[in-house]
Amino acid sequence: MARRLISLSRLRESNTCASLNWRTLPDDPHYRAALLCTPTIRAPNERTDNNLSNAFSQKFDKHLNRYEFLCRTIERCTYAIDCQLSLQAHAVDKTERYREQHKLRLAYMPWLYHTLKPAHRTWAHAWQAELQAELTRLETVIIGENVFIAPQARLFAEPGRTIVIEDYVTIAADCVLHGPIHLEAHTSLNHHVTMDGGQAGIHIGADTRIAAYATLFAFNHGMARNTPIRSQPVTSSGIRVGKDVWIGAQAGITDGVTIGDGAIVGMNAQVTSDVAPFTKVAGNPARKIGER
Repeated sequence: MARRLISLSRLRESNTCASLNWRTLPDDPHYRAALLCTPTIRAPNERTDNNLSNAFSQKFDKHLNRYEFLCRTIERCTYAIDCQLSLQAHAVDKTERYREQHKLRLAYMPWLYHTLKPAHRTWAHAWQAELQAELTRLETVIIGENVFIAPQARLFAEPGRTIVIEDYVTIAADCVLHGPIHLEAHTSLNHHVTMDGGQAGIHIGADTRIAAYATLFAFNHGMARNTPIRSQPVTSSGIRVGKDVWIGAQAGITDGVTIGDGAIVGMNAQVTSDVAPFTKVAGNPARKIGER
């Protein structure tokens, strides 16, 4: 369209309109439209006098101006539409990028999931429902209501090694869980918690908090001197953690340990023996340092 507009402008500026021969005009509908846009315009012929040629030139200029105005109007409208579409696409892209960042935040800080605003709760619940449905299809996992499982968490539950997750449990990103494991209601696992239930399993009581990088292994290897470790028999007695327990970051819990209700395990503590209810322990190996 721009090329045709330039051609018509040059044609007008050359002042050749009066001598136009209709039969020699280019076979272009845009040129002819400029000449025939009203019924009063007719093609000149060889007998046209100067007055008629001047009238024709004036009408040609008039309608060419209209044609140019129409072209500019179309260009402005097209530009406005393109700008609007670009703004809409940018807004959608910004919303999607913000939502992905919000998902990442929830994955590493899952306690925020249960306090989401209504505007975020709808998409977050749908997101979790889809993820959990796929997980239960692939693994032997039983999931309660209002549970949050980060997509970066890894749950492995073969038949006979079921993982049970009760209501309002949260499992953060990069956790690795291998059943059998039972997490009672309102239990929270922060990122990079590792649990392996061995044969006897791990049971975590309600309202327990387990901080980042804590490890719980419910199995052990034999240590006979004359047998390579890889060939040693594996034993499993299980781990049981009571209700309302706080296990600090990077703490380790070994097979056979029972931690009583309300106990607190300090950061980096290595728990190799039972912990009485409402007792604080710390160190390697963990020892009692106080009471709650």
